[in-house]
Amino acid sequence: MSKKFLACVICFVVIFSAIPALAIGFTDFNEAKRLAEDIDYAPAQLALALMYDNGNGVAQDKTEAVKWYLKAAEQGHSDAQYNLGLMYYHGEGTARSYPEALKWWRKSAEQGHPEAQYSMGVMFYHGRGTERNKTEALKWLQKAAEQGHSEAQFTIGSMYHKGDGVQRNKAEAFIWYRRAAQHGHQKAIRELKKLGKIW
Repeated sequence: MSKKFLACVICFVVIFSAIPALAIGFTDFNEAKRLAEDIDYAPAQLALALMYDNGNGVAQDKTEAVKWYLKAAEQGHSDAQYNLGLMYYHGEGTARSYPEALKWWRKSAEQGHPEAQYSMGVMFYHGRGTERNKTEALKWLQKAAEQGHSEAQFTIGSMYHKGDGVQRNKAEAFIWYRRAAQHGHQKAIRELKKLGKIW
């Protein structure tokens, strides 16, 4: 083993031993801030954003939360992209902007984030930040539903039950209501009872 290779391995170990295990997450504000600033580490930036967003370990500051969500989101962190979309949607720490919310949710949804996929479906369904398009809404809702998102499953069931954006189909409604009910979705359980179905 060459000395150069060994030096590289030691350097790698020293640098990454400073990064807490992702499984336990970040609980120390100063450590998260150091890693977020010094090495531009997206998980630390997300942790810092969450701390500012919720006032954990630091005074709540929604503007700072947006700043750090953006830094992590620009590096492609799907949770940060989703949370940044929420900030734009609700106008917290930044001006409300449905188009910006949609933009960041799309980036997250394309990485398979089920909450972002559901949010995309809702935006297209209601025409927020985009033209109303129930076909596109259904596409995104199905992506979330296939990952077990019970609200997406319920919404699809409701669309089929009412013929809202799709051809009315009670059998298909039952399938989606049943999936949502299996996750404990109370509205889905009520709809199944109305349909006289035992799930």
